[in-house]
Amino acid sequence: MSAVGSSVMSYLDSGILNALRSYLVPSGDKKKMEKTATSWSPHECEHPLNSLKPDSKTELGKRLNRIYGGKYGDWLRSFGVTPSWETPCDTLEIHIWHGYRPNPCSVWYSLKSAFYPTNEAINIWTHFIPFLMMLYRTYRIFTSLDDPTNIIYYPFWIHCFGCCYVLIVSSLAHVFNSLSGHAQEFCMCYDYGAISVYGLTNVIAYELYVCPRSCFFATNLSTLQFVVGFTFLGYVTNGLSCWSRHPKCPYYLILRFLPIGLCYVITSLPCVVKYFTGLTQNSSDFGGPIMCNVGLGDFHWLFPVHCLMYFFSIFFTTTRFPEKYYPGSFDIVGHSHQFFHIFIALGLYTQNLLVENVLREVDQQIVENNLAAEDISVSPWNSLYPISMYVVVSAILVCTFSSMLGKDLHHRRAKKIK
Repeated sequence: MSAVGSSVMSYLDSGILNALRSYLVPSGDKKKMEKTATSWSPHECEHPLNSLKPDSKTELGKRLNRIYGGKYGDWLRSFGVTPSWETPCDTLEIHIWHGYRPNPCSVWYSLKSAFYPTNEAINIWTHFIPFLMMLYRTYRIFTSLDDPTNIIYYPFWIHCFGCCYVLIVSSLAHVFNSLSGHAQEFCMCYDYGAISVYGLTNVIAYELYVCPRSCFFATNLSTLQFVVGFTFLGYVTNGLSCWSRHPKCPYYLILRFLPIGLCYVITSLPCVVKYFTGLTQNSSDFGGPIMCNVGLGDFHWLFPVHCLMYFFSIFFTTTRFPEKYYPGSFDIVGHSHQFFHIFIALGLYTQNLLVENVLREVDQQIVENNLAAEDISVSPWNSLYPISMYVVVSAILVCTFSSMLGKDLHHRRAKKIK
């Protein structure tokens, strides 16, 4: 067997043994560790994992020595990765004991680490591969239409852009977040900014294509007012998400996730009504019954599947399953953030299918001369211009906050060294 094959088999055998050994940890030590972990804040410099080191005095120390003190630990170190007790505390993830890249590191090492056994490698590929698939899918649909540049297709192309944008930004953020402390903050803030950009593309696609509000609710807000309002709400969401990484920010988890969740719920509420009512009211806006009843064919299975994928992503990111219950056993493969990425990608795909179904029906009605752009109120002002402006302003917000957070992180690291 080749050296590479032997290394892979050794790694797989070690991973299986690690999973089995996790059951041998005394319940008292496990509960004590979990209690310490749940009381820790990522803003604190002293991480509970810094106190976990291989030794022969405690059960946890013995377990760490068994897992990382032998050939498996040497194999990981051969790729330059470090354990938690040798990693800057502000880069650690709770319940993840090994597989950290050195921080700072070079650009070349960051790129190579996508092929190394680090705790970030699968995070990179679980969004980079879906990005390539989404890009090809967009190209295939673009070339299948007779006039793909028709303004009536703008909501779909904008949604495709949002899906591709959030996937590639997430993947690159995981590639380069170990370059330095400043790069770490920039990557995380840009990731939040990409999520808010995707949120606005979702608003445009739902409002103009999938679930127009006026089909379900009496409203005095025009499409333009609604999209512009959500644009400014997105700025606030983006800023709060970035600010939540500041050490003095209270309730950082609430500020990071609640605004994004509320925006998604508000956007999806008409779709929930559409799912349970089926047929809709005849409204004079958005083409009346034309757009209100478009896309009902596969909507009743695509929308719940899409919501289910996002539910699973929330479940894994909040429960930290399985690494919370078997710490050290899923450091490289199988921790919660990897499952989070997978279900987010599946959710994006099913949602894009949902929007594509509407696109196909719209295209058919255009071919039959039954529909025009003015029938669904599509214009550059409520589609192309808002998202273009939002990408620029979001980048400015990200650069401003990441610069501030990077300087603060540099001062904290320098103070600790002194």
